[in-house]
Amino acid sequence: MIMSLLVDFIKDMMFETVNGTAIIPEETTAIAPYAFDCCKELENINIPETITDIGFGAFSCCAKLSRIALPDSITEIKPFTFQWCKSLADVTIPNSVTAIGDGAFRGCAFERIEIPETVRFLGDGAFEDCNSLADIVIPQGLLRVNPNTFRGCKSLKSITLPEGVEEICYDSFSGCESLAGICIPASVRDIYSFAFQDCPALSTIEVADGNETYDSRECCNAIIETQNNRIVLGCKNTAIPHSVISIGSGAFLGCAELEKIDIPEGVAAIEEQAFKGCSSLAGVVLPQSLTSIGDSAFEGCCAIGDIIIPRATGAVGSRVFAQCRNLKTITIEADAAEIAWSAFMDCDALERIYVPAKSVAYYKEHQPKELHGMIMELP
Repeated sequence: MIMSLLVDFIKDMMFETVNGTAIIPEETTAIAPYAFDCCKELENINIPETITDIGFGAFSCCAKLSRIALPDSITEIKPFTFQWCKSLADVTIPNSVTAIGDGAFRGCAFERIEIPETVRFLGDGAFEDCNSLADIVIPQGLLRVNPNTFRGCKSLKSITLPEGVEEICYDSFSGCESLAGICIPASVRDIYSFAFQDCPALSTIEVADGNETYDSRECCNAIIETQNNRIVLGCKNTAIPHSVISIGSGAFLGCAELEKIDIPEGVAAIEEQAFKGCSSLAGVVLPQSLTSIGDSAFEGCCAIGDIIIPRATGAVGSRVFAQCRNLKTITIEADAAEIAWSAFMDCDALERIYVPAKSVAYYKEHQPKELHGMIMELP
């Protein structure tokens, strides 16, 4: 029994290496979890057709492994199998594979990878931090893009989402710094907040005709939740339609190339982190219809020099204008708005906070002591 297990299941370090190539005996049927983990000299491996199972993390952190061709006997690439194989630039996935697990190729070096049409599942972070990956075609039949699937793929310029995808989860494509455009298929029913955060190069956004949940009306270069007239995602070229009434959580988060945005009358809510990290955003005029601004909505918008908070705005969340380093003047038109204690934290250049006559005492009571000398009546 023991001898049989030794033949059928490769254990740690039980392999022969010739000039950086691992040789697996033909009669072997499985590779154990983490069997080759952190094998620093491993450059190539020949996996025979007899192998039907490769365990979790079997080749993780093999820094010199440069190519892998999986046999047709493999039906699943398990979690973390090749994660942090930083030299892995040539991967062949056979049509027999139906699932690619969590973090399976995280941190690999390939510029392109062909995912077979047979694949029906991509796990969380499956291709996360593949910094050389330039384009990807997601296979037909995939219903859900899981969290972090392509997060941090800094060279990723284009994505092809097939008709049939229904869900795009949070952080699916966040940190894809080179991503220039996306087209959302008609089949998509749910796009989570922050799915495309920190994609500063994004310039074209389109929703396919026939989508019952989202639209990109008036060629606005944005994704709008149709029923609620709420922007889910915008970019540096977005023109907000007048029919929009709210700007969703993280809609422009990390859009570092956004310089100006016209927020039309009718918008009542700007949700949390909506414009956070838009470091080039200088021109912002808040509409008189605005009633609330969510936490960190404009945090880190370093180019804003002055801001007027409209009379109708009754609630301003925490850190809304925090770290707006060039913000010098704030005008608050409401007599007694609920403005969080930390709303203006770390605004190093702040000189004046103008408030309505007879409201000075109220705002001094509700703001930190270090701001009291700046709070004064409107001229």
